[in-house]
Amino acid sequence: MNNLFSIFDPSTSMMFSLNWLSLLIPMIYFPNQFWLKKSKNLIMFMTINNFLLNEFNSMFKKYKLILIINLLTLFNMILFMNFLGMFPYIFTPSSHLSITLPLSLTLWLSIMIFNWLNKTKKCFAHLVPLNTPPALMIFMVLIETIST
Repeated sequence: MNNLFSIFDPSTSMMFSLNWLSLLIPMIYFPNQFWLKKSKNLIMFMTINNFLLNEFNSMFKKYKLILIINLLTLFNMILFMNFLGMFPYIFTPSSHLSITLPLSLTLWLSIMIFNWLNKTKKCFAHLVPLNTPPALMIFMVLIETIST
């Protein structure tokens, strides 16, 4: 008798496991540029990447292109991991805490460190509530820093 969670175990299957087939789906989906006429997948992929590239360029104007490429790669990796969840009997890696926790903590910590080093005044401004008297602003920053 099959277990409800046996679909997540790659060693047990009924003749064929779709989990191993899921490794080939991103390679099939990635659009190739061999043809003269661009496919709909390639146009969609290029539109999303160009939009994200413009967004990252506006945020990181004076920083290297390698950072932007790494962020685009990370976005595409998460996109394809979640895209696999639309197929039946495939358990996506982004559902595991062992994938999402390091990814989210690393991204959150890097954004916080980046902002504290490069945009210090704006970070302090977010720690001060609206209509705070100027004499209490220093103490409010300390209180908000400790409370978060």
